[in-house]
Amino acid sequence: MVKVRETMSTGVTTVPPSTPVVEIAKKMGNSNSRVVAVCDGKSFRGVVTESDIIRRVGSARGNPLDTPAEALIRKGPVVSPELDLLDAARAMVKSRVRFLPVAEHDQLVGLLTLDDLARHTPTLAAMVLIKIAEEEPQKTLWEESTS
Repeated sequence: MVKVRETMSTGVTTVPPSTPVVEIAKKMGNSNSRVVAVCDGKSFRGVVTESDIIRRVGSARGNPLDTPAEALIRKGPVVSPELDLLDAARAMVKSRVRFLPVAEHDQLVGLLTLDDLARHTPTLAAMVLIKIAEEEPQKTLWEESTS
């Protein structure tokens, strides 16, 4: 079986927990990434995504641009680099996520994304995306603009 280690992306953009959201957004733009990992030294704490920034900054009190990464951290499944790729795909579907942080001994070693799956096994990536889409609530444009 193919392991996550063989397919994951390395060189993930990271920030410390105190990083203001405006700096996180700049890093995302510079690295063409939709997710950054939050690490306290070498210890992995969680991730911040584009959608986290959009959702949470809009509801922040005070100056939303000063919101630190630690206030935006998304906790979720973290997988081992030795996990079988099929099991990682199942974890993506179960958690309805398009990426999985990959850590070893609390240290981030990579990120497994749908793009990584597609490069290795396009059919598996398509199946994961379809399953995630089936389970996500569907909103009309009107519901999205009024919620």
